[in-house]
Amino acid sequence: MPDYPTLNKAHWDERAPAHAVSPDYSVDRFVADPHFISQVVGFELPLLGDIRGLRGVHLQCHIGTDTISLAVGRGSAPQTWITVTSVSRPEKSSGLRV
Repeated sequence: MPDYPTLNKAHWDERAPAHAVSPDYSVDRFVADPHFISQVVGFELPLLGDIRGLRGVHLQCHIGTDTISLAVGRGSAPQTWITVTSVSRPEKSSGLRV
């Protein structure tokens, strides 16, 4: 039987650095503007409603741009991100500081 956790980790280890420099993830916008919102969160925010003061957990956060969009400038309490690999930590893969 395949070792799916190891395969999944290898998948994200390989992709995170490429995604961090891809214009699709807009990492440069996050660095330049702490109130920038990712496209995903921009779509989901109206569905989430008022998140001020709420804590959250983002599973499989990848490079962290959506988690940062929820936490920084949205008035939410601290967010916790969980990912399968240390390569995907935002500060390692993208230069983002939170």
